[in-house]
Amino acid sequence: MDAAIFTGIYSLMLDPCEQEPKSEPKGPLTEVRWLELLRGIAANSTFNGTLDLSGYTRSDSAIGGGLRSNGTFDPVSSSSTGKKKIVLLILPDTATGIAGGTSAIPLFRFFTNLESFSGAMLSTIGAYAFTDNKKLNMPELPASITSIDNNAFQGCTGLTQITLPVNITSIGNSAFYGCINLVRVTSHKTTPPFPAATAIGHLAFMGCTNLTNVNIPAAAAIGDGAFLDNISLTNVSFPAATLIGGGAFQGCTSLTSVSFPAATEIGGTAFRGCSSLTSVSFPAADSIGAGAFSETAATSLIVTLGPVDPLIGVTMFQNINTVKNVTVRVPAGATGYTGFPSENIWSSTWENHFRGFGSSNNGIPNLNINLILETY
Repeated sequence: MDAAIFTGIYSLMLDPCEQEPKSEPKGPLTEVRWLELLRGIAANSTFNGTLDLSGYTRSDSAIGGGLRSNGTFDPVSSSSTGKKKIVLLILPDTATGIAGGTSAIPLFRFFTNLESFSGAMLSTIGAYAFTDNKKLNMPELPASITSIDNNAFQGCTGLTQITLPVNITSIGNSAFYGCINLVRVTSHKTTPPFPAATAIGHLAFMGCTNLTNVNIPAAAAIGDGAFLDNISLTNVSFPAATLIGGGAFQGCTSLTSVSFPAATEIGGTAFRGCSSLTSVSFPAADSIGAGAFSETAATSLIVTLGPVDPLIGVTMFQNINTVKNVTVRVPAGATGYTGFPSENIWSSTWENHFRGFGSSNNGIPNLNINLILETY
């Protein structure tokens, strides 16, 4: 082969993105082409860390690596070649999703220096996609994303804040589990109308011990244990949430006040161990689960409820062993609060359950709970 021709081909393989203008189509990103690009990056001593794939198109294959025919990008998790040199990854313009990995083999496991990624049409991020990518630190996710699958960013300790896209509708189970340096989670969308059926999965932010502020106005459901043991959490805002899952805020020892104006169901142990909690507001609640306020250490608690008494789960104040003044605020003219609390009798099932009926002493309510009724 002519030396000049060989040199030109080798140069193209070393860093094709520098050789081809972004505006020009680069052809299908097949698995073969993708692996060629990675080998070129590995061999290129002057690669600047940015891999721009925006001009590539979809391949004809529905499986395998590269950009599949359905718009899913798969970086081939089994190959480590060249990936540690990539700091910024710009996905093809026609990529609509990032494939998923597994707990044993996260999809981007060899991208050890990846700090950011983008994609013009990217809408979904698969399960275990960026698990344990500790250098990843991007304050905003691509604006087109609507769904984040389970464990997608688990253990991404480089994340310090996240602004969610306007139309995000689903945050999967354990999506940000163990992101211990995450301080703030908010949304671009702060005014109605909000996206439909936005859900935060179980354990989504569990163990984010430095998280202080969460503002997700569109969230309709907060999964079980979603913010479990977020010991630094002080401010939460979920004005559209109708469901607060079991243990959703359990162990959030810095929370002092919460308000869920649209919540109809408060799950069991939702605020268990929230030792600083002094005020909660559930004006639309139909039910409050068992143990919702168990092991809350504050000596007083104000509970604001709606016009009809909710179904109260047993043991709501389980393991409260000292006197706790609980002020229950209900609207004037509220119905269903019979025998509560001026009649100091145990005939009211609602009152008994509110005090923790069934939690100890063979069904005798917890007399450490001093109930005070107020109207507003």
